[in-house]
Amino acid sequence: MRRRFYIYTIWVENINVKKTYKMKKSILLLSFMTCAIFVTAQTDFPFPELLSNDSIELLTIQNGQLITIKRDQGRNFFLSVNGKTDTLKINFPFTFWRIIPVHHNSENSIYIQFTYGTSHPVRSIHRLNLETKNFTEIKIDEWWPVYFVMNNSVIFGKHSSRTVYAYCMRTETTDSVFSGYDFGIIRQFLIGNKALVNFWESGSIMYFALFDFNTKEMIEPIEALDGISIFDMPSISIYFKDISGKYYNVGLFWVDENFNVVQPTLLPSRGSYATYTLGDSLFPFSYRISRIERRPFTNQVWVATRFSLPFDKALYNIYHNTLLERDVVETFDAWELRKLRNMIFAKHGFQFESEYLQAFFNLFHFYNHIAKTRNVNHLLTPVDRQNLALIQEIERARE
Repeated sequence: MRRRFYIYTIWVENINVKKTYKMKKSILLLSFMTCAIFVTAQTDFPFPELLSNDSIELLTIQNGQLITIKRDQGRNFFLSVNGKTDTLKINFPFTFWRIIPVHHNSENSIYIQFTYGTSHPVRSIHRLNLETKNFTEIKIDEWWPVYFVMNNSVIFGKHSSRTVYAYCMRTETTDSVFSGYDFGIIRQFLIGNKALVNFWESGSIMYFALFDFNTKEMIEPIEALDGISIFDMPSISIYFKDISGKYYNVGLFWVDENFNVVQPTLLPSRGSYATYTLGDSLFPFSYRISRIERRPFTNQVWVATRFSLPFDKALYNIYHNTLLERDVVETFDAWELRKLRNMIFAKHGFQFESEYLQAFFNLFHFYNHIAKTRNVNHLLTPVDRQNLALIQEIERARE
């Protein structure tokens, strides 16, 4: 009986505190020690799972490198690449900046859009060399907005124009990509050299199309995504590419290379967006903005995430009270198993002590719109208990 309770304490992170106190002190200490060892070793993620957003202003991952730029109260800037921090000099004024997503570029640089002023803002694009720590301005006469950098070209739209352009940084020339359509926005989403474009009017998306940068042809419409309101689209400026390279997540759906919808996904919460693109690196982790309660305040943080089609489908099935398949669950690593196990409790509104788990589930729409409690065991369904038993069995076998 003690052995069962001991295992339950370690592997289920939402155990009732009152029950825990009933354990003998020696067993409790051993449990905490074992649990601490497990938490340290349970993931192959090479970067911190949770980063405070108090001083981080820009964050991205490129070529397997975690890159952050921080600013202190004295307006000093610090660039960190995989934990190695250097002072960064920015000798020009700005009021807003963002990292521009990069596709199909292997150079050791990141691209940043700067904005200065309010009534008639001045905008500029700079390339930051991560080795020399120097900025190089990219001269573009008129543009709005910048969508991404691809194959050494800046893809952008002109301010009062229905035309999308590509500025080649090597030749310093600008070519028209497409024009003549109703007002359209390129979603920062690529499959190969194809970009997802949505055309909208008065706040509602009219239809989606796919633009091929090689043939310069617009493939329209994409009926599978037709009729989605722009207010239903999560503000995610990234595509999540499955590790197999076959499936892509566009926010509300997983699709294949032909844009056939494979399955729906759990709706992300508003504002939980990423600030970089995976590009072709297939690096499986990303950081997304979340919020955790640190009374009396709610702090904004960067939370490490990783999504693939099988994992996202398992989360979806747990939420919709569907039995998991053993052969699928056995393919997940410890990082994914931990999320699945706690998803069983999160869907009933469990309030986590772990700040990382709280931040992770705060990324989902359902968790932000459900009352939180410390006791949800009585809410578990028979399917929940079967899924929990399966996940715990696989976790124990790997201990």
